[in-house]
Amino acid sequence: YDALGELEPDLLVLEDRDFVRRRPRSALADEREYVFKHALTQEVAYGSLPKARRAELHATFARWLESHVGDDEHAALLAHHFAEAVQPEHVDLAWPEGGAALESLRRAAVQWLRRAGDLAMARYELDDAIELFHRALPLVDDDEERSQVWRRLARAHALAYDGEAFEEATEHAISLCPDPETLAQLYAHLALETVNRSGMWRRRPS
Repeated sequence: YDALGELEPDLLVLEDRDFVRRRPRSALADEREYVFKHALTQEVAYGSLPKARRAELHATFARWLESHVGDDEHAALLAHHFAEAVQPEHVDLAWPEGGAALESLRRAAVQWLRRAGDLAMARYELDDAIELFHRALPLVDDDEERSQVWRRLARAHALAYDGEAFEEATEHAISLCPDPETLAQLYAHLALETVNRSGMWRRRPS
């Protein structure tokens, strides 16, 4: 209702016609939650929205969700909606004026993608963590912060025992890092993982 402004959709009509169903329990406290009965209905409804309108609705929902439950439990959901609001391939259509609003959404997307990635890594959901960090990279416009994201990716790849991906991510982090002390840590980490996780290397780094 908040996202649609003055419009007042009648969700009971959709429920009566069996397009959506109300869930017995909502993921958000004190809220009603509906789910599409069929995935195809959801795909058609979503696909019929113009890309610019889609981005606006993702942004509106993300801000609404952040104001109601901006916590770690919903970090992945927040990351998804903020990131969808500022997809690089659609950003010119959705936010042609750019400006402070777009930058605010970008910062929020990176913040929640990084947080959700860290939480996924802590749970050892490494594929999810790697995907989240990769989604953050195109949205970062600062070399130092991009280096930090590559560093988190390197950690996730090391935990996943993917030596080549770990080495590549670490080298990206090194190439973007302006701080000598952090550079020393990155080289030390690369050397340490080379020794400690010898089983992850098909080809030992030099």
